[in-house]
Amino acid sequence: MRFNDSSIPFGGSGHGTQSVRQRERAKRLESRLQETLSIQQVEREAHRREERLHALTARRLASSNAELRQSNSSREAVMAQLRASNAELERFAFVCSHDMKEPIRTISGLLDFLVNDEDRLSPAERRDLKNRIDRDVARLNSIIESLLAYSRLNSRVETVLLDLNAIVSDVLEGLDHEVKAADAEIELGDLPKLTAADIHMRQLFQNLISNGLKFRRRNKVCKIRVAANEKSDSWVISVEDSGRGVPKKDRERIFSMFQRLNSKDNVEGTGLGLSICSRIVSQYGGVIVCRDSFLGGAAFDIHFPKVVG
Repeated sequence: MRFNDSSIPFGGSGHGTQSVRQRERAKRLESRLQETLSIQQVEREAHRREERLHALTARRLASSNAELRQSNSSREAVMAQLRASNAELERFAFVCSHDMKEPIRTISGLLDFLVNDEDRLSPAERRDLKNRIDRDVARLNSIIESLLAYSRLNSRVETVLLDLNAIVSDVLEGLDHEVKAADAEIELGDLPKLTAADIHMRQLFQNLISNGLKFRRRNKVCKIRVAANEKSDSWVISVEDSGRGVPKKDRERIFSMFQRLNSKDNVEGTGLGLSICSRIVSQYGGVIVCRDSFLGGAAFDIHFPKVVG
């Protein structure tokens, strides 16, 4: 018996349709999964970029803040220098209106007395008046010379490698008369070589050694010691004496212009010497401080950096 295949219903055709649908559904799910993964990747990449942006912004902000702080610091430093300069100009004005007028008034009064009362003065009195006039003229000249020396400190000068042993020896040779008059004992240690201006180092040591000679104690042997101590980044050069010393309360004030601790004494001076020393040392990035000396008087420690900026 023969059968026609087309006349018999095939129950597997519905199952085939379901399989196709499942495949299509699986493709859609796979597509959605890929889309989800792509979105996640995009989100992760966006997050990484956002973090990099935040880090870059933070670095730039930190750099800007540092530059701003440096700028403010520089501005404050300039303002401090301007205030110090203005204060210095005020002190200059004061000395020109006071310290210089005093000897001029004295000279004028003595000359007037000498001219108008010459007939009533004995030869000895006239000589005494003349000597007093000469002293006041010398004092006025000393003030003028000190002011000129102080004002020239900002002038451009040539710096060379200097042997401070030779500088101090030359200074002592120039002070030979004063050293002998004080019967002073001088002790010199081994001093370093520094890059500086010759005129500055001569002014520095001449002022400090002269002070040790001038402010000596009359009932004690005058001793002056110049020595150096090497540090890792600086030289400390000390000038010590056996003189009267400096009270602790005055150890900063003495470096200001026209400050004299012994104004009632007969010690010559303008009150500019230590101010000149301080200004010289500061030009080389150093500092100068006063302390008690092991010799019994005052000691001045000069801190010079080995590398001058």
